[in-house]
Amino acid sequence: MSGAQWGDVPTWIAAGAALAALVFGLVSVLQVQRGRREERDFARDGVAAMWQASEVSGPDVDGKSTSRYVFTVVNPGRSPIRDVFVEVDFQIPVSRVRDGQAADPADRRWELVTPVIGGGAERVWERRLEMAWADRERLHEMTAVVHFHDSSGISHNNRS
Repeated sequence: MSGAQWGDVPTWIAAGAALAALVFGLVSVLQVQRGRREERDFARDGVAAMWQASEVSGPDVDGKSTSRYVFTVVNPGRSPIRDVFVEVDFQIPVSRVRDGQAADPADRRWELVTPVIGGGAERVWERRLEMAWADRERLHEMTAVVHFHDSSGISHNNRS
């Protein structure tokens, strides 16, 4: 044999295996961290407001229409979100109609508020809206921004 001793070969093999295990472990840790970061980003960016008309009436004698809308905020993450409020911008004057009461004063913006939405949960609000029949087509321009704090206390604003 050249100058190497047989006892050195198993040492080199063991050192090479240890190095390979170290590299594999490092790559695995980095992949786990990346997966957690992607999951956290999805949970944060996935919080969204949705709305849908569930009932629409034609114009009344005053030229107004009343519609029932369902507003939903979804939290796709595992952790709860806190201090949730949704700014809804209707783009047109809209009044809230409460059962058996006169309509609230018209406003272009509303806030929907809830203290907490659990992980993987949603919060639903049902509202009856009164608007001018001639303006109803502009409701497709409606936007919403969900303001909330994540489990780390960091504030976020997601536009829908």
